[in-house]
Amino acid sequence: MKLNPNVFDLWVYHKAEGVPRYLLLYTSQEKADKWFNGARFWQIPSDFVEEEEEIETALQRVLKKCDLRARSLWAVEHAYTFYNRRFKEIQICTVYAAQVQKPSKPKLTASHSAFGWFPYQECIEKLNFRGLLEGLFWTKKYVTDAEREFTELRLV
Repeated sequence: MKLNPNVFDLWVYHKAEGVPRYLLLYTSQEKADKWFNGARFWQIPSDFVEEEEEIETALQRVLKKCDLRARSLWAVEHAYTFYNRRFKEIQICTVYAAQVQKPSKPKLTASHSAFGWFPYQECIEKLNFRGLLEGLFWTKKYVTDAEREFTELRLV
């Protein structure tokens, strides 16, 4: 079995009146039928870092696909592993965060049919997967609601 360390999650957020709201994307029926036995669920932007690509470039590429621009990019200092049935491999997923200026409507691809900007507690209620829940927890702890700004984790 293959081990792929080039996977990342990107927690996109904005702050309205000091409260972070996070972007969630809802799986399209087409993607659900093809890869998940029809199950639909909430997830976040994610992708693979291409060979020889810098992580900042990969994060900006994913944001551009969604028609979003980052004010800042952050390393969240969290990674998790999971089995990806689509690629038949174990993946190591690193977690990052991107702050955007305002909650604009992201461009949706065939993989997602809906989106929403949700506060932390609503995200917890909507998410199913351990990796996403853990990634959100550490994003909140080190980036969006940190007691101090961890400038050492800021990428851009």
